[in-house]
Amino acid sequence: MHALDGSAEMLARAGQNVAAYGDRFTARPFSLQDSSWRSLSSSLHGLPEPAQAIVSSLAIHHLNGEEKARLYRDLLPMLTPGGTLLIADMIEPVDAHWRGVTAAELDEAVRQRAEAIDGNRLAFDFFQNQHWNIYHYPDEMDKPSPLPDQLQWLSEAGFIHVDVIWMKAGHAIYGGQRPQPPA
Repeated sequence: MHALDGSAEMLARAGQNVAAYGDRFTARPFSLQDSSWRSLSSSLHGLPEPAQAIVSSLAIHHLNGEEKARLYRDLLPMLTPGGTLLIADMIEPVDAHWRGVTAAELDEAVRQRAEAIDGNRLAFDFFQNQHWNIYHYPDEMDKPSPLPDQLQWLSEAGFIHVDVIWMKAGHAIYGGQRPQPPA
């Protein structure tokens, strides 16, 4: 199992969480925007063989649309035939009306979660005070794309069974599979 992340803190935490797997887990720093890691022959990250699955969580929204489409094209050959790409990320609503709905849904989801975990609204208040709801307070680092565009880019890259598995409050889980070769 390989973990790639731009944050040393996240890599250290991942290593702690899977320490029981010993040397079956490797963690390496990388930049999502740098395409050099996207080759199986890249010695930079030592990815030795195609993966059965590639999972991304809350990272791809930092790429613009063209960069996302290229990433999807680059990831397809990094999977074994039948391998799965699974993405959990923020998405851009298709118009201003739905952006407002999404902003309200995200506020409500964070409030409910804060109250369920802590029994109070302190974490929600912090979320609000820090302006972390990108649907209310856009940030130039965040470049979410509409879900229909994402699904199209995956299909155009060659993925099959492209679909949305879950969606709530401006976040979605979606992906596809690398086709099997003809028998």
